[in-house]
Amino acid sequence: MSILVFIEHKDCVLNKTSLEAVTAAQSIGKDLGLGVTAVLPCDKDCALAQEIAGYNIEKVIVAKNDKLGIYTPDGYADAWEQVIKAVNPQYVVMSHTYQVRDFAPKGRCPLGPRSHR
Repeated sequence: MSILVFIEHKDCVLNKTSLEAVTAAQSIGKDLGLGVTAVLPCDKDCALAQEIAGYNIEKVIVAKNDKLGIYTPDGYADAWEQVIKAVNPQYVVMSHTYQVRDFAPKGRCPLGPRSHR
């Protein structure tokens, strides 16, 4: 099992609150013995993936899709749902930003009851 952490960016420029989410995920992971996987939603290859890997992340997933070039809550919710289904993490960590608050509550999180922990 693992912890999935959402990496927010704009045109491959990191939103610094994502580093707070990474730190929180790592702290939880250390306490529970879980690895941390970062997810970077993007429409192209992005050097930010290498930067994130440098923060002692077990794995970085680039959720690459043409629909992610311009932010839309539906596009991000769809991409996030696909990643969660593929990875099946025990926990998901996201920073508290307007963008996350826009797409995260779309209600399609496949974690089921675990998403309420």
